[in-house]
Amino acid sequence: MKLFSRLAMAMVAIPMGTSDGLLELKFSKIKPNVVERSESGAVVKVDGSASPLIHGFSGIKLVDGIAAEIEITGNINQLESWKSFEEDSFLRIGLVAEGPEKLGTMGSLFAPEWVKRMFALAPKGHGLDKIYFYSVTSRNELIGKSRQHPKSKFMHEEYAFLAPIPTGPTIGSSDTSLIKPVSVSISKKFATPIAAAGIWLSIDGDDSKSKFEVKIKSLSYSSP
Repeated sequence: MKLFSRLAMAMVAIPMGTSDGLLELKFSKIKPNVVERSESGAVVKVDGSASPLIHGFSGIKLVDGIAAEIEITGNINQLESWKSFEEDSFLRIGLVAEGPEKLGTMGSLFAPEWVKRMFALAPKGHGLDKIYFYSVTSRNELIGKSRQHPKSKFMHEEYAFLAPIPTGPTIGSSDTSLIKPVSVSISKKFATPIAAAGIWLSIDGDDSKSKFEVKIKSLSYSSP
């Protein structure tokens, strides 16, 4: 019992109800998600949209575990081209890892806005590596697969969590009576702690024009 108490206390909870916990970032050419906050969590409404939520650490922290409680309502439209990897996601929990990369003056002029925002999380004198994403999928065959993202050297993705999404109508269809939220508990411990400048959440349905909702009831991390 004492051991359980020590482990529970080691988890650091990120506030869901205010922008102090999760800052919204919008892409210049992509419709943003709608985020509704309350004491019970943050509800992210996706409608062919995408926009990240960011939590900076105000320094470099060693992270050896992440955990979350979420509810998913609706589903993602699966595209034929997504045989190996999905370009949209119910949730990707990303750690912005410390590393040797620095943006510099020239990089700041030409880098996408999200890359600039990522590097803004790095404390003075520190560089970054990339965002290591741990993703939720409803496809069992994807669990354990990983890749360096083909669109950016600053993103690495691993499918780490399985969500048992039921089949049925999607949000926005004529009959929504069968749509029920699915609760998913997420927990992952890292054998080697990751030195990180913050947490980056990605929830998106822009590529597949999907419509769904994700309620983030809790989000936390642990340090050794």
